[in-house]
Amino acid sequence: MKILKPLYHPRHKQIDTRGANERGYTYRWQQYAKQFLREHPLCARCEKEGVTEAAEVVDHIIPVRGPYDSLFWVASNHQALSARCHSIKTREDDAKLAQSSTYSTRVVIVYGLPASGKTTYVLNTMERGDIIVDMDRLAEAISGLPRHSRAETLLPFTASARDAIYARLRRPSDINTAWIITTDINAARRLSSEFGGSMVEMKVDEEERQRRIAMRNQDLGATGG
Repeated sequence: MKILKPLYHPRHKQIDTRGANERGYTYRWQQYAKQFLREHPLCARCEKEGVTEAAEVVDHIIPVRGPYDSLFWVASNHQALSARCHSIKTREDDAKLAQSSTYSTRVVIVYGLPASGKTTYVLNTMERGDIIVDMDRLAEAISGLPRHSRAETLLPFTASARDAIYARLRRPSDINTAWIITTDINAARRLSSEFGGSMVEMKVDEEERQRRIAMRNQDLGATGG
């Protein structure tokens, strides 16, 4: 049986009194975390800052609601952190949740360079009933043209459609998660601040990224896009 709406919701201003097992941190999780830390012995957050520090905790990059959350066991949503960095991130996550307590939909902003795997990540991570806010997909829906071949004349219309979705996200809804895809780091930061959303950066080797772009352009040429 799938529980769609766990009783505990992190946007509620309440203290989570559930035990570790109820929150999903069972013996199975403990064994998984040990293996994950063996494979990722260094703190990911410290590495980004050019510092080497041992990892002690497996963290959920996008905060989860509990063991029934679709992101709980997704490996790409896990990172190894030191205890200090995990405490800092937890405080940051709590502050975002408090800021966004008026919104009923969790917002995740996925950003990165073109062809870095943003859409693939979202499609592999989202669950049924989530929504995707992506300019390429909006242009495709409006024009009927293949993605990545949209005309610039469509931009005002796709931007208006996007802004209408943003406005709707500010009101209560039954949507569990909205995934916003962007290539603009400044837009990602602004949206994260506005909605109290989590940010996921997609990175890929530059040679691989250029290979994907070349394949995309080849496909567009074959379809007349």
